[in-house]
Amino acid sequence: MHTLLPPPPPSSPDYSPSLAKLASRILYPNPLPSSATHHPLYILNSSAFPDARETSYDDLVPYVLARLPAEDDLLAGQQYEILFFAKASADDATKDGKQKRPGWQWCVQTYQLLSRILRKRLSRLWIVGAESWVRMLVEGVRVISGGKGRKK
Repeated sequence: MHTLLPPPPPSSPDYSPSLAKLASRILYPNPLPSSATHHPLYILNSSAFPDARETSYDDLVPYVLARLPAEDDLLAGQQYEILFFAKASADDATKDGKQKRPGWQWCVQTYQLLSRILRKRLSRLWIVGAESWVRMLVEGVRVISGGKGRKK
């Protein structure tokens, strides 16, 4: 995973309706804006990730990231927030005990794929139900993103 390409258009034979459907359950806009800032609020649901042995997360990431705000809106000054539900549900463990969520390395690589404007216009990242892996991931992203990232 080195460069982020957008998902193929729905009319393309390469378009995957199943990946688009998965992405719509992983990241989706909240119908109401943030009550504190009135920015658009996006929900990131970690328990909606599929089993990594059945679905390539690298193939899934363009579909998920395409659900974030359009860069034209962000260039016009719009900011956004993400509410990250990080708590694993009881059925997140696969039969051999592996989790149905991406590893921290994949998350960091995916964050690095975000354009500068997407990273810059993220005004707040709310994390609900953080386990130790999420706290470590957030600390890693804060270190990577620099001083402004620590404030978010």
